[in-house]
Amino acid sequence: MAKDDELFVAGTVSGDATTSGGMTANEIGMLDAVDVPIIVISREYKIARINRAAMTVFGLKVSDIGCSLGNTLAGVEDLNRICRRVISDGAPHRIETRDGDRRFLLRIAPYTGSDRGQILGAVLTFMNVTAFRASIEQAIYEREYTKGILNTVVDPVVVLDANLQVQTANRAFYTTFGVSRDQTQGISIRKLGNNEWETSEVWESIETALSGPSEFQAVEIDREFPTGKRTLVLDARRLAGAGDSLIVLTFHDATERKQAERTTSLLAAIVDSSDDAILSKKLDGTITSWNQSAERLFGYKAEEAVGQHITLIVPGNDVQKKKTFCGAWHEASESNTSKRCGDGKTALI
Repeated sequence: MAKDDELFVAGTVSGDATTSGGMTANEIGMLDAVDVPIIVISREYKIARINRAAMTVFGLKVSDIGCSLGNTLAGVEDLNRICRRVISDGAPHRIETRDGDRRFLLRIAPYTGSDRGQILGAVLTFMNVTAFRASIEQAIYEREYTKGILNTVVDPVVVLDANLQVQTANRAFYTTFGVSRDQTQGISIRKLGNNEWETSEVWESIETALSGPSEFQAVEIDREFPTGKRTLVLDARRLAGAGDSLIVLTFHDATERKQAERTTSLLAAIVDSSDDAILSKKLDGTITSWNQSAERLFGYKAEEAVGQHITLIVPGNDVQKKKTFCGAWHEASESNTSKRCGDGKTALI
């Protein structure tokens, strides 16, 4: 029996006379009905038959029949050597080749005669894969382009599947967590930390948001990283266009902001508990803060003073005196200045 990959071309079919290459008129007609370029070669590696599609695609002519295959399709590297091996071994071969800007998947398969014993030559079939290759190259380009953009993002970003296993991440993620791509691929993000990290309620919240219609609410996480203890704001979103199977986690580093907030709160507490009257103002003289001692000294509550002009504490309606006071404030004058209290009395400050 012929091998599955062999093309059987009988010497006669229904009494039809055979033609060049041992093919009948019916078989030639069948080749011409196929819109895929097909070239049949003899054991001498000469063209025995070409179909209409091959003529159209490669510009071949009937006069090319009998010519050397290597000369006719010079653009295919080592074509004669490959055909020689196919005819000798009886095993088909696939290669990708080009013709100008077009790409083809070339399949070379042996064919036998009516006795199915002797290999008479080979059949070359060209499948145009130009659009397919272009789409693959475009997908690769877009993937690499996206990766390049993600790697410029300073916040760690990671893509997880429904089991919270890492699929891909940006450079900031690997740096922050002190791991490599190979170490995290397919690993649950729960495993990228200590026991407290692994058992955190955050992961259950993410899984719930992933499986339902609700949106995940961003949360703050404090933990030790290779770069030190950091405060991260974790946000989770379903990956658009990927159904509900993938989720994107973004870690916003809020360490400096939290430290600034704590420092501000501490200073505010110190100022508010001071026995000295302390207030602050903008460059235009608008009061912005007013501690409890200022309330006691000047007689104005904080809500009454904040937003007012600093001349609020200057007694009387003497415009010149108010201007002098403002100038003295800017020049940090050491001279005594009177102040006006809420009860109308004046005092030196």
